Amino acid sequence: MNAETAPTLPRLSTLPIGACMEATVGFTFGKLFRTNAGMAAAITAIYFIGKQILYHTTNKLIGNGQELRSHKIFVATFSITHTAFLVALRQFNIIGQPGFLWLGAFGSIVVAHRSFWIYKHTL
Repeated sequence: MNAETAPTLPRLSTLPIGACMEATVGFTFGKLFRTNAGMAAAITAIYFIGKQILYHTTNKLIGNGQELRSHKIFVATFSITHTAFLVALRQFNIIGQPGFLWLGAFGSIVVAHRSFWIYKHTL
């Protein structure tokens, strides 16, 4: 079986697996840093599900399968969901100010990288 004929899972069918993996990361983070591990797991799982659903729904509605537009949609949806994720972690006292700044910087790097890719491919 080659790559063209191999069966693939639809993207949204990977939500349960991804949510479990994200919840595990959140729970581990909560245990390592002695915060509410259950709340950290729930927030990270909800973040993953929300990010995936928002991206794929928006991409399906206005992306039309165009690669460049798909990247623009990713930047917009990631910016929205990552900001909400940071605010939720901060509001529930899962992370402090340094963690908030580090995760914010990480999100900015992701957006800058994808934005540079968009810029490079529009020339």
